[in-house]
Amino acid sequence: MPIAYVSEASYAGSPPTDFVEVAATSGTDTSGWTLTYYNQLGDWLYSQPFPAPSTTIAGKDVYVLNDTLSANISVGIIDDTGTLIQFVSFYDPPATATDGVLAGETPTHVGTTAASGESVQSDDGGASYYTQTTPNKGTIPCFAPGMMVDCPGGTRAVETLYSGDLVYTFDSGVQPVLWTDTRPQVFFRTDFSDRPILIPAGTFGAVSDLIVSPQHCLLVDNALVPAKSLLDWPGIRQMRGRRQITWNHFAFAGHEIVCVNGVWTESLPLGPMVLNGLPHGEKHRLQALYADHTPGQPLNGPRARQRVANRDDVKRVWDLADSTPNRIH
Repeated sequence: MPIAYVSEASYAGSPPTDFVEVAATSGTDTSGWTLTYYNQLGDWLYSQPFPAPSTTIAGKDVYVLNDTLSANISVGIIDDTGTLIQFVSFYDPPATATDGVLAGETPTHVGTTAASGESVQSDDGGASYYTQTTPNKGTIPCFAPGMMVDCPGGTRAVETLYSGDLVYTFDSGVQPVLWTDTRPQVFFRTDFSDRPILIPAGTFGAVSDLIVSPQHCLLVDNALVPAKSLLDWPGIRQMRGRRQITWNHFAFAGHEIVCVNGVWTESLPLGPMVLNGLPHGEKHRLQALYADHTPGQPLNGPRARQRVANRDDVKRVWDLADSTPNRIH
């Protein structure tokens, strides 16, 4: 995996929504690094210096460069010595650069979105890409401290859970936790897209305010819906005033649905995005814990339910849940 890679890009041609996101190993000095752009003919367009990181999460410093892009474009990451780190194209076939610092280099085609408002995203360090229907600029499912998890004998604060502790699950009864992790995140972005999301008490059966990361999925009408896709629901909001938070994760032998603050929500799915953000020692420990996992699947198997993020599909499950307010249970 390269030290830095394009982790997501949206190129609808609309300045408010277009961006290139780059993830780099946390602590990497990107002073003097540039992002350079080429058109579909291989002609150099311009270069941009790296800004300050927008956030740090799961062992990655995340840089967001906002710009008006085009599907007919290639993007290269160049470090302060002039070394090419990664060169990707959103145009197929990709064109070899004819001039500029990358003259003679041919980018790798990583995909082209089918519609505006989508992005191309990588969860495995730039090894592969897929179309993201709701651009999210990268995050993983996490709980804020103080969130109360239903366990035999009573609720437990998420930060007090350890390997071997028992938790009630929606599908599999009482299950032991296999792995826990705690990681701080500092927020720098001005668009607030990475801020925690608050599900207020009384919404979806919450007995007290539930605070999760934007990508954390809730169980709504038997589908898993990212919290950020529910921001239009009355009372649900992004916590824009937060400047930092400590996130807590826990995982079971399989991907499970658990009850936290009275709301059914997911445990951590151990896919490539999570693994690539961990220190090598922790990653190896996890791989040993899940040594019998199915190749090509997340370590703890497929998701417990279909994940719904497409706007139309979210509206469908939203309408069903809205007509039966307790359906989330």
